[in-house]
Amino acid sequence: PAKVGYTGAWENYTLKAESFTVNAVYTPITYYATFMADGVEVAKVPFTVESTSITAPAVPAKVGYTGAWENYTLKAENFTVNAVYTPVVYTATFVADGVEVAKIPFTVEDKSIAEPAVPAKSGYTGAWEAYTLGAEDITINAIYTPTSSGEPSHTTTPSSTTPAVTTIGGIDDLAETGCLWWILIVIAIIIIILVIFFIIRSKKDDDDDNTPPPAEEPAPKAEPEPDNSAIAETEGVAAEPVVESVTVDEVDDLMTDDDALAAVVVADDGGETSTGPKEIINISDINDNFSDGETVNIDTLKEKNMIPKNTERLKVLASGSLNKHNLKVEANSFSVQAIKMIQLMGGTVVKKK
Repeated sequence: PAKVGYTGAWENYTLKAESFTVNAVYTPITYYATFMADGVEVAKVPFTVESTSITAPAVPAKVGYTGAWENYTLKAENFTVNAVYTPVVYTATFVADGVEVAKIPFTVEDKSIAEPAVPAKSGYTGAWEAYTLGAEDITINAIYTPTSSGEPSHTTTPSSTTPAVTTIGGIDDLAETGCLWWILIVIAIIIIILVIFFIIRSKKDDDDDNTPPPAEEPAPKAEPEPDNSAIAETEGVAAEPVVESVTVDEVDDLMTDDDALAAVVVADDGGETSTGPKEIINISDINDNFSDGETVNIDTLKEKNMIPKNTERLKVLASGSLNKHNLKVEANSFSVQAIKMIQLMGGTVVKKK
């Protein structure tokens, strides 16, 4: 007789001079649950109708998203389980003269956001600096440029050797007194200063992509570079955790940028700096896939299928929360908030060249 989830056969028997009983032997059929992420097979996990559960593989990381497997139930047939990715909500903070104007949420799926109006400033025209939406929080500052109408009027005092000139109200008067040339020189100097400012700002991010530097990175301070003896003493030694868990919104209140950067271990193996493929990993993904005391680097992330096999460089960004203690995280670059989250949980940050 058929039995769902099993193959059946009669047990072996031999005819003999007496009545006897032959029993059916049922063997569980092996089925497979195929786990797929964005159309790519991640793993095939075997099971039978006698299995009560299976061990699902880790959901592959996807920049700008959190991932989870869709709900499924074991049944007497092969089936597919797909990864469900939900966009992470980041924040664009608009700031004018050090004052926050607005916080606008966005995700990696957004091509643009609704900008607030630039606050008016007497004698200046204002505009928001250029920016690109990516998989991280950003800050956009207002840029104010002096207008000609904002310049004060000029007067001169009559003397015995120069004709009397009253308050200047037009270009002809300015040209007669020589003030026009001074105004043009001042405007030229302001333009040169703005150009130098944008050149310096564009060099702050040492990555080779077009993503703007994270709002949380300190500027223009460079991270301290300890010598080899300092590395030998510090590397692999975890500090005592400051808190049981920490979120990205709390770190700036718990630790200063200077303290965080001073504790970073800089590892220089003497080789050339890699220029190969780069991946970004979020703190929330590390928290979901690693345990207390583990080492997080390109090799361990590849073992967990969290980054492509050809990855040669790694950047760690802050997101969500972290409750894993004493992690050792090795990467080519970090956001300052990510450094703080790792160190507040007793972890070690190793910056590799």
